[in-house]
Amino acid sequence: MKITGAVLIKEIACKVLNIKGFNGYFYACLSSAALLALPLAGASAQWAIPEAMAENASALNEQQLHFISSGAILDFIPERQLEHELATRDPDGLRMLINDLLALAGEMGYDPERDMGSAPLNLASRRFNGRNLPTPKPLRKLKREPGPFSVHRYLYPASGVPTFGGAKVAIWPEDLVAGKVDVAIIGVPNNMGSGRRDAENGPPAMRAMNTIATPDAQSLLKPMEVLSVVDYGNFSIDILSTERTIGHVTDMVAETAETGAVPMMVGGDTSMLYPGVKGVAMARGKGSFGLLHLSAHPDV
Repeated sequence: MKITGAVLIKEIACKVLNIKGFNGYFYACLSSAALLALPLAGASAQWAIPEAMAENASALNEQQLHFISSGAILDFIPERQLEHELATRDPDGLRMLINDLLALAGEMGYDPERDMGSAPLNLASRRFNGRNLPTPKPLRKLKREPGPFSVHRYLYPASGVPTFGGAKVAIWPEDLVAGKVDVAIIGVPNNMGSGRRDAENGPPAMRAMNTIATPDAQSLLKPMEVLSVVDYGNFSIDILSTERTIGHVTDMVAETAETGAVPMMVGGDTSMLYPGVKGVAMARGKGSFGLLHLSAHPDV
């Protein structure tokens, strides 16, 4: 995708074309949250009852009127339908409708006596942190020299194991150092921090598209040839705790940046922006790098 190539073009401008002003490190996070439905216009905003409908609305009590005028009702009924109901229902029917929507709002909201505020974790589990622990060095049994390596079966990496832009793969920090990697593209398939669901499918979708390596339309440079770029795999996600995910991703981004590679994160939802920035700051120092955030939302 062209927007993905733009991240690498920034680095090309810095390292190859030597354009002044591009100092420090660039960190990119692609937020690929799926947009399943557009929100209702005006939801949760003040809403004035039209004068022509004020007489019918006068039959409502204070709670019902506030539910309408506050705009909270628009979370449950489209504005045009609300206007239609106000204009056509008799007082009893209108009160019944508003009461039903108030009851729905009450059921949808959080009730401390009814709802569990968070999913309890099994603190007694011997594998509590197992998801985030890298394989210890004595168990890795490496039979290769450190450095990026290919996982593609064919001469042109259109088949075989999908990677970002057909790039070689790196697994450990030693691979990044030995390969003098410029950009490490990382999948962060978090799906529970913000926005709508399905964002965890961003990294596999981007790998399958295999379009990051296309030449930039303006500079005609091929980023995967000008820079040393690797697919650094996915960082582990805790599907039960966004807080725990943020801590682990922060540490992994810091470890990546310490090797000299630029972490380029492909989400995942927007909550991963924070650990990405924090991780680079831990490794490089505050104010020493730039941030390039490309959102997949069509409204940006």
